[in-house]
Amino acid sequence: MGSDEAYFQDDNPKHSVSLPGFWMGRQLVTNAQYQVFVCDTHHAAPPGGFPFDKENHPVVNVSWTDAMAFACWLNNQFSGQILPDMVLRLPTEAEWEKAARGTDGRTWPWGNKEAKPRMCNYKNSRLRGTSPVGAYSPDGDSPYGCADMAGNVWEWTHSRYCPYPYQVLDGREAEEGTDLRALRGGAFGNNALSLRCSSRSFDFPGSFHANVGFRVCVGSRFPRLM
Repeated sequence: MGSDEAYFQDDNPKHSVSLPGFWMGRQLVTNAQYQVFVCDTHHAAPPGGFPFDKENHPVVNVSWTDAMAFACWLNNQFSGQILPDMVLRLPTEAEWEKAARGTDGRTWPWGNKEAKPRMCNYKNSRLRGTSPVGAYSPDGDSPYGCADMAGNVWEWTHSRYCPYPYQVLDGREAEEGTDLRALRGGAFGNNALSLRCSSRSFDFPGSFHANVGFRVCVGSRFPRLM
């Protein structure tokens, strides 16, 4: 996890992290999926509503708080079908990076060759907006078949934005408070360096932007979820 490169030193140093088993969502949560959640719970829709012609694009303009509410709702829908001691939730930074780069330390989900427009939606693609989830599969997929882990939209993680090395029990996975939360993956307006598997960004949990979405995972319970 992380990097020893000097591009953005917030992902330094490179270090090893051992993780329990988990399953990562192959796709970002879409507008259509999020709309089901809004209709079922009466949770506020993203500002501006849902674009009628972008049902299969990632939902954006959702805060970390919104993403957490969606994950909690989804967990309740499938509570009887999940393995014991596991829940549907947002991925931690460590889980996200493992799903994006595998175990060989690759720079981008597809390997160590720099991004090309056929691999992902980023600045050089010149789309200036979101693309349908999975549109760049399989060329841009991670070793585990996860799509859009580089580009399209930044992704909220469960984790607080804290210095490395990553330690799951140092308080960074606490859900209370207004601390900055980590974003991963880069977006349609970013260059290739921001799309690296180790690259990090951050924002406040109540913030939302047109280039930020999320995906969910099935993983171990955190203390508050037990």
